[in-house]
Amino acid sequence: MPDSKAFLFVSRDFQELPNGGPIGGALYAGFLDGRAPKLIVENASNAVVVGKSLFFVRNGNLVVQAFDTRSLTASGTPFDIANDLEYRNGFDLGNFSVAGNTIAYVPATARRAQIGVFDTSGRLLDVKGQPADYSVLDVSPDGKSVAVSVADRSGSDVWILQLDRGVISRVSFNNTGWTAAFSPDGKRIATATLSKVSIRALDGSSVNDVLDNTNASASFGFGVDGWSADGKYLTDSFDVAYVDLQQRKLIHVLKTSGASNSGVLSPNGKWLAYMSR
Repeated sequence: MPDSKAFLFVSRDFQELPNGGPIGGALYAGFLDGRAPKLIVENASNAVVVGKSLFFVRNGNLVVQAFDTRSLTASGTPFDIANDLEYRNGFDLGNFSVAGNTIAYVPATARRAQIGVFDTSGRLLDVKGQPADYSVLDVSPDGKSVAVSVADRSGSDVWILQLDRGVISRVSFNNTGWTAAFSPDGKRIATATLSKVSIRALDGSSVNDVLDNTNASASFGFGVDGWSADGKYLTDSFDVAYVDLQQRKLIHVLKTSGASNSGVLSPNGKWLAYMSR
């Protein structure tokens, strides 16, 4: 802030709403003298203050609202300046900048593609699914299905694409479906949200929450990276950790000085490869 005694930050409660999806971020003022933060506006992103105006992203649009830098109070109704900005929903981060009378921003661009099926020589055999923003998560053991994350402006969810029929069906409905893995027998799929790890039968007969962090003060940030061949463990895509399915417990293997993630088990289950930086 102009007085160098306060600063703006976004705080996000990663607990999930009953109807699915994370609670949006809120913009606060923090104080260098240690006072409690002050709520400025809800449903906001990173913000820029220029003169008596507060700029932030809400619902994908860049908006401006009147702002008093002395009382740190926003007033009036925010109005749109630009629509459909590039926006990282999980971090409440809009890609824009404001200086003086100049506003710069990056518009959202849809990364639409289809799923290509290739043979081992790299030859394209077929293209499946309608164009969408896909991320391939896992291939079923029999090679007939692919778990994908499909993203839109509200977030991402897990879907399963049947390669032989070209049929795609939705697995998760919470807008936080970034990771998934098939069971060794191909009959179940494990998914994770910001507070739960669940196993679903592909025939729709059952859904079993193997970890539930809903009532905790913060999320545990687990992402399903793989399922061990013996069916006992799920490895974490965000840390060097795994879920013991019998104990229903998250176990951290080691602590590193840098960020570590993407743990992959060896076929015999005795080695865990991971990325560290």
